[in-house]
Amino acid sequence: MATLSQKENIMRVFNGEIPEWVPISEHAHDMAFAPSYFGEWNRYPGKKPGDVIYDLWGVEYTVGDIRIGTMPTPDVFRVTDITKWREQFPPEKWPDLSKIDWESYAAKDTANWDRENKLSTAAFGGNSSGTTYMWMATLMGHENALISMLTEPEAWHDLLDALTTWLEEQIKNIAYYYKPDCIVLADDCAFNKGLFMSPASYREFIKPYHARLVSATIEGGCIPTLHCCGKADLIADDFVEIGFRSWNPAQVFNDLDAVKARHGNKLILNGCWESNGPGGIAGASEEVVRSAVRSSMDRWAPGGGYIFSSSGMTLEFDVGAEHIGWIYDEATKYGADFYKKQSTAS
Repeated sequence: MATLSQKENIMRVFNGEIPEWVPISEHAHDMAFAPSYFGEWNRYPGKKPGDVIYDLWGVEYTVGDIRIGTMPTPDVFRVTDITKWREQFPPEKWPDLSKIDWESYAAKDTANWDRENKLSTAAFGGNSSGTTYMWMATLMGHENALISMLTEPEAWHDLLDALTTWLEEQIKNIAYYYKPDCIVLADDCAFNKGLFMSPASYREFIKPYHARLVSATIEGGCIPTLHCCGKADLIADDFVEIGFRSWNPAQVFNDLDAVKARHGNKLILNGCWESNGPGGIAGASEEVVRSAVRSSMDRWAPGGGYIFSSSGMTLEFDVGAEHIGWIYDEATKYGADFYKKQSTAS
């Protein structure tokens, strides 16, 4: 019988200890995007696929269906020449953080948080795309952003320095008003085959800004965590060096065995769900789904430093509610005495 709360149990993982049971991210934490003010542009009533809307920074988005969501309109860029970014994307027109009613938004956004029994997490950024690299891709498109990184490095750093300064101030307000246990930085730097840029380019053009945001998070008394989709294992050492405590979704096409062998519990693997594997595809049988959950835990949970999560990679509208139910039912049952069995076996 469990003796710890969900929060106490998952904090054991963050403290480098073996938890009482395998934590399930979706059960063990409450999360809010902070402040929700920055997402309200995306909630226009009556919007339908094909409609055009604009975020608070003037980026144009086209509404997609539920599977695609609302994405930046292709080939319509907020910044067309990075050397002229101050003219095209003037900082004085960015949302003024000092004019946000932080206290009211914090009260509203955290109203359903169970701070005593669950880990509280705030996600930050500006628009729906995340921070640092994804900001640049949102403003210019991936191709233009990556070309600008190499051809106009001075302008790249100038723009990203300004954005990071703005984000640092946002973190300070989140830490003060929301008082979360964790702050998650979302920045997809990779796809399923590898990084969008070379590891060397990541270290020169992205890493310094990640490091600044992690420092601001720690200074605010919060745990820095990372959401980075894709095959990013070549820079996992950098994640540890920067100070990220966990990595989500830690997708299985990464060499997670090598990452865990090098870093142990220093970088928590949060996810590790094979969404494109047998247990993640529509039509999978109950036993196949449950077996996939057990396989994930058997492979990456030993020794701790692991949190189970499907990380939104397997979605109900893809596979059905029953399928999702099997995943989390098996994770709950199999993970309940996982470490007790390990201890007995050793």
